[in-house]
Amino acid sequence: MLQDGADTPIHRHLLTENDWMVISNFRDVLRHFANALKALEGDAQVRIRKGGELVAYGTAWDIIQAFEYLLGKLEEAKTMAKDLPDPGHFAVNVELGWKNWTNITRSSLSIRCIMSYSAIALHPALRLQWFEEAWAHRPDSSKRFR
Repeated sequence: MLQDGADTPIHRHLLTENDWMVISNFRDVLRHFANALKALEGDAQVRIRKGGELVAYGTAWDIIQAFEYLLGKLEEAKTMAKDLPDPGHFAVNVELGWKNWTNITRSSLSIRCIMSYSAIALHPALRLQWFEEAWAHRPDSSKRFR
């Protein structure tokens, strides 16, 4: 059955089970970015929040932790893409996202990034232990930071 103005049957344009799996994988990856952005919204001011807790959102140490967390999620997605039966668009887009994200984090050695890393190093609950854990897979980076 052909639609008006169409030269191919409509069933060729329906999403397959594989298409839905790819969409689901994109959703899973992007959900981490959406949650991280929501958690970072703020002006780093400590305020009484819901439940009566004093919390600050958007602090410098939160931003760097979010960068590292999201980079890890992209690396997981790259590994997952290799296991898909037909990775196609998913693998290409995850690889491009990973490259862009690593370029952002590598080229962010601006004063803002140095201040953010310093904020983590000076934070009483985080200090250098955070770098050792976050950069365990990159020993050269943690040594260089020290």
